[in-house]
Amino acid sequence: MITEIEFDLAVGNFFGRQGCFAAGCCWGKPTTLPWGVKFTELGHEITGVPTDTYLHPTQLYESFAMLIVFLFLLWLHKHKRFNGQVILAYALLYSIIRFAIEFVRDDPRGDILGLTTLTGLSTSQMISLAVGVAALVLLVVRWRRAYVVAKTDGLVASSVRA
Repeated sequence: MITEIEFDLAVGNFFGRQGCFAAGCCWGKPTTLPWGVKFTELGHEITGVPTDTYLHPTQLYESFAMLIVFLFLLWLHKHKRFNGQVILAYALLYSIIRFAIEFVRDDPRGDILGLTTLTGLSTSQMISLAVGVAALVLLVVRWRRAYVVAKTDGLVASSVRA
């Protein structure tokens, strides 16, 4: 039975960003790509989304990326090597995806403590960096620990047979 929260998070991200797309929030920068979207006046009235140009559908980029992450997490759940591996994989993958998508997002989200101006990164990118690095470090530490335990168990099992 799957009860781990990372599955709920990935599916929630998928549907949540679909809602963002429907509302017109979390929009992207102008684009000439063929899949650029124009939002309605109602969307503009509610969220302030520009209506005069085609925009990157960043909401859909994230939504479909999270669907792929969800499918990967289902696979990983069956092949995990240690407890916590799936949630750490989710944290790392979401951080990478969010960091990348932020380059084409254009909705105003502020400049907390002037860090966006100082670094050129959005607040979400800075959070993604912190979460991604932490998840990666924990994955490596836990993976090594699981390897040592598995190796030790193999030695113990082989010495019992001898």
